[in-house]
Amino acid sequence: MLAAGTRERWLAALLVVVLAAPIVGITLYFFNSAQQRIAFAHNEREGVTEIAGLERFLAAEVAYGSAIACDSPAVTVVRKRNDADRALHDVETLAMESSKPPTMSAIHAAWQEVRQSTDPHTDFSALSDALDTAFVNLSDDSGLTFEPQVEGLDLGDSLAYRLPRAIDLFAATQRTLCSSRTITLDDRFQIAMANAQGNDRALDAFQDIDDAVQRGDPTKLLAVSRAYASTRSQLDAATRSVHAYANHGADGRNPAVSALGRVITSLEGLMTTEVPAITAMVDAHTVSLETERILDLVPGIVGVLGVIVVVLLLRRVLYARARIRAVEQAAAEHERMAMHDSLTGLLNRRAFLAAIENAATEGSSPGVLCLIDLDDFKKINDSYGHLTGDDVLRRVSRIVEGAIRSTDAAARIGGDEFALFLRSPIDRQGVTRVVNAIASDVRSEVTIRGHAIASSASIGAATIAGRTTEAIDEAFALADAALYEAKRHHRGGWEFADPLGA
Repeated sequence: MLAAGTRERWLAALLVVVLAAPIVGITLYFFNSAQQRIAFAHNEREGVTEIAGLERFLAAEVAYGSAIACDSPAVTVVRKRNDADRALHDVETLAMESSKPPTMSAIHAAWQEVRQSTDPHTDFSALSDALDTAFVNLSDDSGLTFEPQVEGLDLGDSLAYRLPRAIDLFAATQRTLCSSRTITLDDRFQIAMANAQGNDRALDAFQDIDDAVQRGDPTKLLAVSRAYASTRSQLDAATRSVHAYANHGADGRNPAVSALGRVITSLEGLMTTEVPAITAMVDAHTVSLETERILDLVPGIVGVLGVIVVVLLLRRVLYARARIRAVEQAAAEHERMAMHDSLTGLLNRRAFLAAIENAATEGSSPGVLCLIDLDDFKKINDSYGHLTGDDVLRRVSRIVEGAIRSTDAAARIGGDEFALFLRSPIDRQGVTRVVNAIASDVRSEVTIRGHAIASSASIGAATIAGRTTEAIDEAFALADAALYEAKRHHRGGWEFADPLGA
């Protein structure tokens, strides 16, 4: 009854699945779509945090470079270097916790090179390249470039693709001005070129910000707009100072250095002002998506509940079928038990005789009958108990089953007696192989319930010479006589009651 009821419960569950599948499929489609957009927004949020960390390190390493190039006091150089060390450590910590961390190894190696030197002419280009690559890759991985999911600033274009390189170029120009006591014509040309490249980068970023301010919410971008206006003013002043120095010489170096410092600070401030605006937009967008995700579940839940109600209405029918099937299964189990030995699972005597009789209708000689009897089995029961004896019988049953073909039959016909029917076609060599295998495996010593058990089996075999009941009975008599001879002359061996053919 239980098995049948379980089957019908599975059928009921399958019915629920079939009816609810379209509803659930549509619901999951919209739910997963919202889930993906939420994951994208979280990825953006994580990217903004890591970019902010890179910005802090960029500002710190630029300040350190300016300190060693512009002859700052030693205590100032040490303080700036320590600031950069802390900023880099913070970025590396963020990277370790990130799902898509920026590559920090190149940045770390380049920083270790420059921080060991106090030479005013220290080359920062490797560190600048590593930082620029990290900004670009992090923006790409975070989905912050070109196709922003949040309306407003396109953080990737305005920060990671433009401003860091612009800051590096202006910082390199400032270090050159500070560290070079004598400026050649070639130096002036290089300074002018670096300043022009920095201007180009900055102006590209300004264009991006201009576009963002036009299409975004002015109230959310007010701080960015103000920082943007201040930075443009500082950039114009620095450009004029650098041009004046490049054209007229040493008298304008200090104003140019100061102007470059102010524009670097303004560009850094623009980046740090932009980050909170982006963060607020991403957070607001995430809240909206999470609400949408919850609402997407409502139709699906209602639909599935409706399906469950329908299935509950069919429950009486399903359980009526379950009761019928339980009765059928009980009858089938009863029939199986009536045909098999309850201890070993082999056929019983009645089923074994039926298998031989069925085979006898197909040919003049159905096959070979083998009778197997365990030697001194009573001693095992007396010495180790009946539970151990039962385990020995089950072990012999498995050995017998493993030695015969799927077309053959094996039975337990009493106590420690077993029978085999080796169906035709089979010759003497085949019979010998089977009985050899069984006798050899039974003789193998095994440990059962903590006891080392050594047993043996004697076997008698005879050909079933016809299709009649009399022929089968005669084969049993001959096989039994052969078994007796085997026990009398060599226990653990076998005897054939007839030639069995060559």
